[in-house]
Amino acid sequence: MCAAVYVLSTVTGYVLTSALLLKCPNLLHRRKRETFLSRHISHRGGAGENLENTMTAFKHAVDLGTDMLELDCHLTKDEQVVVSHDTNLQRVCGVEADISSMTYAELPPYLCKLGVTFQKECFCEGGEDKRIPLLRDVFDAFPNTPINIDIKVNNNTLIKKVSELVVKYDRENLTVWGNSSNQIVKKCYKENPQIPVLFSLPRVLQLLGLFYTGLLPFVPLKEQFLEIPMPSIITKLQDPSRLTRSQRFVAWLLVYVLSFYQEHFGFFVLKGYSAQN
Repeated sequence: MCAAVYVLSTVTGYVLTSALLLKCPNLLHRRKRETFLSRHISHRGGAGENLENTMTAFKHAVDLGTDMLELDCHLTKDEQVVVSHDTNLQRVCGVEADISSMTYAELPPYLCKLGVTFQKECFCEGGEDKRIPLLRDVFDAFPNTPINIDIKVNNNTLIKKVSELVVKYDRENLTVWGNSSNQIVKKCYKENPQIPVLFSLPRVLQLLGLFYTGLLPFVPLKEQFLEIPMPSIITKLQDPSRLTRSQRFVAWLLVYVLSFYQEHFGFFVLKGYSAQN
């Protein structure tokens, strides 16, 4: 009887403490505050409106008032940091070669027409700008625009050079970087802890586990931003009328949980993928 009372009181105390700290996390942790609030993010510069990751796409998104540019980085053979999503150039340039195997001067132009990754049966046709830009060109053109950098490959030199560019352009307070790989995120944080990092995919799953076990309020987090596609993106990939009731419920539940995180913990949540969302 005494043991049961002890266990019950312990569990009750844990649940109440966890609930209190979950509601008021500032009692234990300092709220993560950033110099920007990005509710509208242009994925690859708004890949549904211009050729992805081009200067034209970035300028168009900024002119429309986007809060943040999202882009991807690779390293060329001559160690130039370029803005491109794919490791291989086949999809975007029609050339069967990796970016890392070519110098910047050797990189081919983008194709005239590219498929939009997150929009079913959607293609984007570009204008004259088909050049793969350098990251420093983007920093030069948009010095006051927050930028989300996806480090696409686990390359120490790439991580170091991106960090050096961020520091050179004094953008630590306007940049967030990372990848779905936890190994890459760890390297980014180690290289420059002054640049905010994203939650990797394993850490997102860990975050959910901590939340549902009540342990989240007790665990310090080095990450400052969540980058998660809103579940409603599934309706762009599949006919909404063909979704099952359970699929719609899961999408609703995920939206609720992500909104809760953003409201109570100040994490950044990726809302959409194109400049027109």
